[in-house]
Amino acid sequence: MFPTFAGHGDIVLVEAICKQIDGIKPGDVVICTRPVNPAENIIKRVTAVAGEEVVVYPDRDHAEIRKVEVPAGHVWVQGDNLVHSLDSRQYGPVPLALLKGRVIFQVWPQPKSVPGW
Repeated sequence: MFPTFAGHGDIVLVEAICKQIDGIKPGDVVICTRPVNPAENIIKRVTAVAGEEVVVYPDRDHAEIRKVEVPAGHVWVQGDNLVHSLDSRQYGPVPLALLKGRVIFQVWPQPKSVPGW
């Protein structure tokens, strides 16, 4: 999520009831379990929600442009630094059950509101 977050050592405030009250929206920054490694948590930006279509451009794993519809109960997440991010472009839509909450504020190293909140 560089440059929004440094990557290691950031301390953020997370609210966990957003899934039940007003839902997750594109632009929200979330913390979730990494789908390909359940022992690891990640911080990513939601770029699409259920029913929306995502256009995925060629990358190191895919040579063609793809269109992916986000299924019900899932979100599409991407890092802010697309060149170096491992995200939904590689592992697909993320189940809402893996989301731990929405980031609302960065406390350390520099206090600031999180874009999308």
